[in-house]
Amino acid sequence: MSFIGRGEVEAKDILQVLFPKSTIREQVPIESLITDEDYEFLDQEIKNHKFDLVLCNGSSILVIEINYCHKEKAAKKWRKIFTKLLIDNGKIPITINDYNCEYLFSDSTKLKKKHPWGAYIDIINELQQQGINPHGTLS
Repeated sequence: MSFIGRGEVEAKDILQVLFPKSTIREQVPIESLITDEDYEFLDQEIKNHKFDLVLCNGSSILVIEINYCHKEKAAKKWRKIFTKLLIDNGKIPITINDYNCEYLFSDSTKLKKKHPWGAYIDIINELQQQGINPHGTLS
């Protein structure tokens, strides 16, 4: 069973608009993104990990975690394990963090109606802060 977290569906829809020629997969197991040799040495908890979204845009592969109310353990795993592992395997790790997003994770229909581009701006700001250009590659 795969868990789709808060903000993931909307983020996927926005990313598909921003990168219309890309392919986006959901809940992608780590095993399909790294070499067998790297996978072999991981502990079982890490082997069980599925990334929220993987955006394939030409030769660029963005591995995206949507971080809504993640605890420190999850953030530490991302920084200390997943980021290096993904970079070493030619992928670009990206996080969409709730504390940087004013609209994406909001339940307020009033806010979203008043600022319909808000979630787009949240996503674009996160991509830009992490060095992703409008072509879906690192700047």
